[in-house]
Amino acid sequence: MRWHNHYIDNHPHFCTATVTDWRQILIPDGIQVLYDVWEHSRKLLDVQVLAYVAMPEHYQIILMSENSHNVMVSSEEHLP
Repeated sequence: MRWHNHYIDNHPHFCTATVTDWRQILIPDGIQVLYDVWEHSRKLLDVQVLAYVAMPEHYQIILMSENSHNVMVSSEEHLP
């Protein structure tokens, strides 16, 4: 089955990512790296971070922007 992403202007987008082999590397310093990257993407691409949760081996984030292309770029290129 092929997965398709749909990006719609002014709508929230849910993103999730896991660490290879579920290694717990996001604690404690790794989570600060995520926060810094999200802040950079927010400023650079005008993407709103609506909500997030970061766990030791994965994270989930909800992003939104007036221009859905910015969400796509942020989720595919700027988020680890």
